Amino acid sequence: MKAKIFALAALPFAVAMASNAVAGTVTTKGDDNIVLDTTGGGIKLKSSNGNSFQIGGRLQWDYDAYDDVYNGGTGDGSNSELRRGRIFIKGSAGKNWAYKLQLNVDQEDSETNFADAYLQYKKAGPGTLTIGRFKTPFSLEQLTSSKWISTIERNHVLDGTFSGRQGFGVKWDAKLGPVGLSLAFQDSGNQDTDGGDDEEIFAYSARIFGAPIKSKNTALHLGAAYVTQDFEGNRARFRSRLGVHTAQRTTFADFNAGNTDDSDQFGLEAAFLSGPFSIQGEYITRTIEFGDGTEDFDFDGYYLQATYTLTGEARKYKAKKGAFGGIKPKGKNGAWELVARFEEATYEQGAQDDQSEVITLGVNWYVNKNVKFAVNFVDGEAEQGTTTTDGNAIAFRAQYVF
Repeated sequence: MKAKIFALAALPFAVAMASNAVAGTVTTKGDDNIVLDTTGGGIKLKSSNGNSFQIGGRLQWDYDAYDDVYNGGTGDGSNSELRRGRIFIKGSAGKNWAYKLQLNVDQEDSETNFADAYLQYKKAGPGTLTIGRFKTPFSLEQLTSSKWISTIERNHVLDGTFSGRQGFGVKWDAKLGPVGLSLAFQDSGNQDTDGGDDEEIFAYSARIFGAPIKSKNTALHLGAAYVTQDFEGNRARFRSRLGVHTAQRTTFADFNAGNTDDSDQFGLEAAFLSGPFSIQGEYITRTIEFGDGTEDFDFDGYYLQATYTLTGEARKYKAKKGAFGGIKPKGKNGAWELVARFEEATYEQGAQDDQSEVITLGVNWYVNKNVKFAVNFVDGEAEQGTTTTDGNAIAFRAQYVF
């Protein structure tokens, strides 16, 4: 099985190396001009009649060293993993249809799966209709690609939500003047991310966002999102790795008694970008209701993050999606980015009043538009009843995207 995993993980490298070997742009002449572009490390084909085809992907290899709360309270530990090995194909068929299929190698579960698999119709009124497997439209950071988030892992507050799990369904996205709107219906599946058969847990979600200030290197982003689910007795768990993916999880709640009913989740998001400086934050709350009169379980959390690019480059803000893109280095020595983030979450039900906190400091080196190295120092704390456990971690990532 491991041989299969590493063979699949090598596939993105093979595509990238082949495209880099013949990097450049070629345009044919005739009634239907075709442009072949390999300058980004992948392969892009585009014709004048609206048809296009692209192959790309990413490789992220992580190494973590940690102690205490990150190792089950048993002292020092370390681990490494292929965090993501992805290859995708996407494109358009004429002016009205688009598609994407993305395969992900999951070393933790020793399997491969589809991260995205959808078909889009671009002329659904003023918006785009997506059918297939896609992310739930919730959270600025969750909708920013893992390639371009400023820390190695997304904030641990998102561990209390289900928004990172792609589900099959239907989504409508529209840009109505300065306002973006997403409406979705999905089968979000079982909340147990350790595997097993998925149960039908239907989710209805809505996100609205906009950028009242937007220029080349300046943006003010504001947004809000809501998701509701009907659990119908299925399992719901609140567990967190506290910002280090190879570390052991800390469990704050595990509802497996068959009495879960509804889940309501709400989020507020804001970000400001001004040249090399950016600041962003989100507040997320979620309530689990029970059908037998058990008291509601309430989760809420927030994070605040600031970044500064020492070499002067600005993060890219994608107004159409309401999310951030990457940093493109200007100089031959690449771009250097500093990041600091504070996160806090609470878990409450009856007498339970638990809490978790994480502080992350990091530095990113964007060697070029394809290669990135990141180092994070992470300090985490879990307060459960009268017991408080803390710990530290140093995380390293090597990334190649194309």
